Amino acid sequence: MKYLSRFIPFLRPYLMTMVGAGILVMGVAACNLFLIRLGGSLWDLITVQHDLVKLTSMVWVFVGLVIGQGLLSMAHSYLTALASQHVMADFRTHVFSHLHRLSLNFFAKRRTGELISRLMNDVGVIQNLLTETPMDALKHLVTIIGGVGFLLVMNWRLCLLILILLPLLAIVARTFGKRLKVLSMHMQDQTAHVTTLIEEVVSGIRVV
Repeated sequence: MKYLSRFIPFLRPYLMTMVGAGILVMGVAACNLFLIRLGGSLWDLITVQHDLVKLTSMVWVFVGLVIGQGLLSMAHSYLTALASQHVMADFRTHVFSHLHRLSLNFFAKRRTGELISRLMNDVGVIQNLLTETPMDALKHLVTIIGGVGFLLVMNWRLCLLILILLPLLAIVARTFGKRLKVLSMHMQDQTAHVTTLIEEVVSGIRVV
């Protein structure tokens, strides 16, 4: 968390945009939950009740939810992209300015391709971590809470069984998360290495 706190100044100017995107993504998750629930009701009307009047009304509600979910999703994507691109631009400008203040000894120990990769690729990863990842986490959280609520009303025994399994799923996710973190760091290092090789080869063509 102490490392993430360093990026708060870059997020603060776009806080309201992120809050708006968060509200919209919760709306998207809510629409998805209601669509699933409504889909079950529609199936019952078609296969069991055969109530044409009620079926017509529910179909219109279903269509309205689909349209609403699409509009909310578009607005959420726009606000998230707006905030993330501004954050990435500000952070890249900050890193680029910081590079200008470093000593010549620093550049003597670093290869140009590696610095370019850190400035471009690593900043992109940080952008996803600060903007898109929280939105995805919020969407999944609302989906889980809403899904558990629906399931609790429909079948509390099955809901209890799922809640018992949640700690096990959390342990599995944590274990794989640590492994993915190591793989991600390795991938970024390899990307920096490849960028360095490409930069050296391309820049050396003129010399050859």
